[in-house]
Amino acid sequence: MGCRCIRIHERKEVELRQAENMRTGGDGNGTVILLELGTGMELRRYDMEAAVISATWHGGEFILGDLVGNLMGVDEFDVRWIKRMDIDLPFHDHSAPAATTSAHDCDDQLCSYVAVSLGRQELLLTHQGHVLATVPAPTRIACIWSSTSHEEKANDAASTLLCGGDDDG
Repeated sequence: MGCRCIRIHERKEVELRQAENMRTGGDGNGTVILLELGTGMELRRYDMEAAVISATWHGGEFILGDLVGNLMGVDEFDVRWIKRMDIDLPFHDHSAPAATTSAHDCDDQLCSYVAVSLGRQELLLTHQGHVLATVPAPTRIACIWSSTSHEEKANDAASTLLCGGDDDG
């Protein structure tokens, strides 16, 4: 079965440089640690309700997801927002892939989203935890990857968001 793709635009360079200085990690107990990359110093520690299963950089903050469907936006200063998605992951699922993306809406305005899959046959486009759009998929989405080639950057063209699936869904 083929993979469906969504055309997107690349992220802002300022945000990428800021993200290069920080890393985040989460554990099975829901603890999230934000680290300064150069020194390895712990900047902040946050707690989620369940095991942390996804993290992506978007709009100046890390977007984190846990096993029971919570999304949380954090930066080096504070928790910016928390949203319960009211969608539990299937019991066998231990990942909720996510990627940051920009896309044009129906009015041709460039909008910024976090694309996330919660173990279902759909891709959710979210902003600060609010689902703005869903894209049906032929199978359960198991991974999401965003890429921009050097040629696309040189031509100021859109990058591509790839979603991979499996046949268990």
